[in-house]
Amino acid sequence: MQETNWNLNCLFEPMEGLPAFAELTRALEKPGVYSAYGPDDAQRAHLLAAAARKLNRPLLVIEPNDMAAARMAEDLNVLLAGGARHLPSRDITFLKTAASSRELSMRRIEALGDCLCGGVKALVVAADAMLFRLAPAADFDARIIELSEGATMEPAELMARLTAAGYERVHLVEARGQCALRGGILDVYPVGGPNALRVEFFDDEIDSIRSFDVMTQRSISRRQTVRLYPAQEILLDGGARERASEGLRAMLE
Repeated sequence: MQETNWNLNCLFEPMEGLPAFAELTRALEKPGVYSAYGPDDAQRAHLLAAAARKLNRPLLVIEPNDMAAARMAEDLNVLLAGGARHLPSRDITFLKTAASSRELSMRRIEALGDCLCGGVKALVVAADAMLFRLAPAADFDARIIELSEGATMEPAELMARLTAAGYERVHLVEARGQCALRGGILDVYPVGGPNALRVEFFDDEIDSIRSFDVMTQRSISRRQTVRLYPAQEILLDGGARERASEGLRAMLE
């Protein structure tokens, strides 16, 4: 890790000595628009990573399409030590707007969750992704569930929180966004996680949290704490549904 940081410093330190870069960072600290022309794709990634490092704040990077956004996120991840995320666009048809697949939806939720939890230095999006409104950050954040060994919680309470966060209750967990409860054992396949989790309770106390393979059901590793993102991007409670129906009724009238 020290060698990697040393190599990255060699990339950034010469740029920080350039008058043009100093002018750019000073401009980015103020409100308004500042235009920089000339850098190619590789140079832009270097410039953006250096700016994020210098300003010590996250960046929103807008690319012309999803392919370019994915490439930029990969480049920035190398330069920012894994601190970049790509927020994929939703698919558009002439009839409706929807996620092309469950996997695409999971990737969007993972990126948004990482942003809320403060682990993102650069969020890369395509221009058309900026056209879609997102759920309020506070509503999304309120659905994030954090668990730790030794915490007190009823299994039924955790199941209720998971279903309220968009998880599908099933008999056997097989895919992301699913959860199952059998006595004092709750299985959940979280969004963004490589494996499912098994939460074992002793009465109303979380006794252990283990990751496991859904195919073999074998435990992989023990976890002291976990963070579970919602399984749906937009979550509506009863009050929100009622307000939406009243608004629609008023528009129709």
